[in-house]
Amino acid sequence: ELARRERETYRAVGDFSIDSVGGWVQLSEGSARVDDLAWLLTEPGRIEWDASSLSVDRLNMEREGDDPMHLAAGGTLTRGGESDFTVEIEGLHLERLMQVLQISDPEIGGHMDLELSLTGPAESPRIDGALQLLGPRYETLSLTRIAGSLGYANRRLEFDLGGWDGLRPALDFAGTFPVDLALQDVEERIVDAPMDVRLQADSLDAAIALGYITALEGVVGTVTGDVTFGGVPSDPEPEGAIILSDAAWSIEAIGVRHIGVNGELLLRPDRTVDVSLTAQGPGRSDVSGTLLLEPFDNPALDLTFDFDRFQAVRRPDMEGAISGSFTLRNRYRRPTVQGAISVS
Repeated sequence: ELARRERETYRAVGDFSIDSVGGWVQLSEGSARVDDLAWLLTEPGRIEWDASSLSVDRLNMEREGDDPMHLAAGGTLTRGGESDFTVEIEGLHLERLMQVLQISDPEIGGHMDLELSLTGPAESPRIDGALQLLGPRYETLSLTRIAGSLGYANRRLEFDLGGWDGLRPALDFAGTFPVDLALQDVEERIVDAPMDVRLQADSLDAAIALGYITALEGVVGTVTGDVTFGGVPSDPEPEGAIILSDAAWSIEAIGVRHIGVNGELLLRPDRTVDVSLTAQGPGRSDVSGTLLLEPFDNPALDLTFDFDRFQAVRRPDMEGAISGSFTLRNRYRRPTVQGAISVS
């Protein structure tokens, strides 16, 4: 019996044997309780392992009540020879899983259903799966549901995931990506082979799309986009457009609400991005120019900012509008700014 805190306890009854090569655990009873949720082992199960394989014989757990959960796992995973392993999960609380694993990340949440099977030789396994997340949450991204499928064979991962905002489809992420998921050591997991990935957003709530910008409050508007990623992972070729429409937001620190925000990002296969953004607040602000996403984490900048009596700050102790223009160039990590601005 283990207790990590007052309302988190674990209990197991059985036999085990462990040596320097591997071991086995035979469970006759098992339970876990975290706060008001409890899980029970529904039948005896056995887990056995050595240096190259893991075998699970009937590992089944249930959570009863108004919010049920079911977990079943069985089969063999091996680094040499044939594997045949399946996992079925219904109603798993991701928040509780993070807590049990002692991963301190309160930004992850949702109920997960998962069916996953892995078969075939260790050097070239086949993986098939179906996933559904109800109420998924990651940091500021929150949707009603995410559902989709994935398949892996011959160093190609195929996936199709959709996201819903209420009853309306809002996101679709699908395609093929080159990766090596062999159950053996490999030089590189990501394979430098052709990829074809597509991300589509259909009138996605701007509050979801811009949620990672924590300074923005009261965000309204929509984001629509259709972007494909071709080429190879080491030399990607993005292409498409992302459009922000009828957006507005408030920035509490400066006491200003920007309205009538509209913009467009045009991505090209040479990794340049044409930028066009307009905002009012009152007055007007325009941003135009290009970005070169090479490398992605330190892009080259060539942007022009134009202001016409644009309300820059409105606080009890300060108020002002700006006019003029400046350019933002060089690299993201070492930018240079040049221009002339007047403050009224």
